[in-house]
Amino acid sequence: MKSRKTLWVVTTVLILAAMILSACQPAATPSPEPEVTAEPQPAETTEPTTPEVDFAVRPGGFLEQALNGDFSGTTVVVDGPFTDEDEVKFMESVKAFEDATGIDVQYIGNKEFETTISIRVEA
Repeated sequence: MKSRKTLWVVTTVLILAAMILSACQPAATPSPEPEVTAEPQPAETTEPTTPEVDFAVRPGGFLEQALNGDFSGTTVVVDGPFTDEDEVKFMESVKAFEDATGIDVQYIGNKEFETTISIRVEA
């Protein structure tokens, strides 16, 4: 019994020592960045610029294409569970997207959305 107690004490001390040593480890220093030499800038292009929006945009994705006007005039139908006041709030939140992309979002609110979508998926 005494040897088990000694084993636990030694194990505990080793764990504590390892935690203390890892906490005392010096912080990693960032490697120096290479010097950048000035290169001639290319002439300005006439590519459309993405408008500034209040939501995150991942470069190279469909959202960026939409913001550049690639899908302007398109209508998107969205089904969901929001009705009444929630539907109004949802459409207000979509307004910024519609204004920035030119895409028309038509929302269909239905309290039985889960049942309806299951039936449509099975069909």
